[in-house]
Amino acid sequence: MWAPGKGYHQRYRTEALSEMFVGVGATVELYYTATADGDGYVTQDLTAAVGDGNVEERVLYYKAGAFGDSGTTVGYTNAGLATDGTYAEMLTAFNNLLKTESAPITIYATRTEVAGRSGLLADYPGAAAAYSLRLLDTNYTGSAIRVRRASDNAEQDIGFDAGGDLDTTALATFCSGTDGFVKIWYCQSGNGNDAEQTTAANQPKIYDSSTGVITENGKAALDFDGTNDGFNCSTDLRSSTGASTVIMVRNVPIINEIQNVFLFYKVQRHLIDDFNGPYEEMSISTNNTADEFTKYASADLNGQRLFISSWDGTTQDTGVDDVVLYIDGTSESRTNVSQGFGATATGTNSIGYRHDTNSLFCDGTIQELIVYLDDQDGAGNRTGIETNINDYYSIYTP
Repeated sequence: MWAPGKGYHQRYRTEALSEMFVGVGATVELYYTATADGDGYVTQDLTAAVGDGNVEERVLYYKAGAFGDSGTTVGYTNAGLATDGTYAEMLTAFNNLLKTESAPITIYATRTEVAGRSGLLADYPGAAAAYSLRLLDTNYTGSAIRVRRASDNAEQDIGFDAGGDLDTTALATFCSGTDGFVKIWYCQSGNGNDAEQTTAANQPKIYDSSTGVITENGKAALDFDGTNDGFNCSTDLRSSTGASTVIMVRNVPIINEIQNVFLFYKVQRHLIDDFNGPYEEMSISTNNTADEFTKYASADLNGQRLFISSWDGTTQDTGVDDVVLYIDGTSESRTNVSQGFGATATGTNSIGYRHDTNSLFCDGTIQELIVYLDDQDGAGNRTGIETNINDYYSIYTP
């Protein structure tokens, strides 16, 4: 801890001013230097109206030694100010440094304006897994999918274009004249829960040699053939049951077979049955206890639909975890049932089929799948999520 004596404060203000880069485009908001015989201190609040969609970022640096250069970070320590810290918070952090550090010392703070984070996951953070053929978070820098082309089995990652859509130009170039299949559907949540299918014959299709990119309502889609297609995720999202929300954009209609659309251990499991089957049009369980599920006998599964199923982690009806389902923003009537519905083992996580039994394959398209380990409906986020998704996919008229 060091404070200059009377008469020594601002002894080196001129030197401090020379390091401030004051003027148009200046990024240094604070500069402080101190030796045993005096200090120099200059500060300016560069906070102003931030450009549309932009945000401020601040960093506070310090190092032992006086008269340090504020044009470099070499030799400096980041003081740990939150990147989105305000000017006032930066000053507080600076004063805290003065209480703990000794002269000679140099401290400076920068402020820059950068493009703000945007996207569904930016507006509604905390997803445990997130798969989509559009960019869900501008902070995500990875690809959307890894594609294998049939002609020579070469593989290539396909990312997003400047508008955040799947880069269909790159996809078409890579797959020109042949079919393209998805080996990996990358998780955009930041948790690394990628969904993968290493068996070539079981990979869903994304590009057709004759018609080009597979689409649903004008947007890229993964086509599951109903015979052997599906993805696996080896990592469980959780070890015990609890609240969950699953969001899907899909067109998987009823056929004369049971289809396992989604299954994650201790999260949720979604089944589609034929009209006369035990699970009726659609059934969901929390994949926790065998022989317990909720069925939605009047669910309309024809065409592209937005599904949001949510459980608050506690509510039950007749001893069954009561999962609420919304299709295109409308709550579906439900009946809780205690009869045959297997709870799967750890490591059983799949999209488009049930991989531990290699069965219940889906016949249709999936475009987006997001999983939260909490109740987004109860948190008041459901309608905002629906608006974001529907604005992009134009699924229904609100």
